[in-house]
Amino acid sequence: ASGVRNLFIAEMLIRQKIDNQIALIKNVRHLAADDKHAVQFLNTFDLEKAENIHEIMGVEGNASRIFFATYFRTMDWKRREPRCKRDIYNLLLDIGYTYLFHFVEAMLTLYGFDLYCGVLHSFFYQRKSLVCDIVEPFRCIIDQRLRKAYNLGQIHTDDFFVQNMQYHLQ
Repeated sequence: ASGVRNLFIAEMLIRQKIDNQIALIKNVRHLAADDKHAVQFLNTFDLEKAENIHEIMGVEGNASRIFFATYFRTMDWKRREPRCKRDIYNLLLDIGYTYLFHFVEAMLTLYGFDLYCGVLHSFFYQRKSLVCDIVEPFRCIIDQRLRKAYNLGQIHTDDFFVQNMQYHLQ
């Protein structure tokens, strides 16, 4: 029974993440036809049919790929590459997601949760799987902030330097 409950919780976390991604796209001031198609496509993902965590993670990966390409298309977006720092936007997302991770970790610690026992991210040596799980639906906060900073002209290439094919802050 706990396996079924964990699967249900994992489904809900990713469903909320996808719903938040859809909301961000819908909030774009001038929706292009491609944006509307992306929203329609994201709405077709049916997590209830997933039989295991791997299928849920597969749906999440496909949804995120579509989301990033749609939401960040005006920013010369290539693809999401966590921890690679191959462009300014991936670097800034990594920094934002790290802040978010530590904030969520502090809240879970404050309330006495076991940070290492998650339902979506597997139990792995020294990985705070529960924190990784709870962060998922809130990533949209960082995504929205990055797009806003870009639109406001707050991201300047001269604030960064490249070393060993990786971007870093000055």
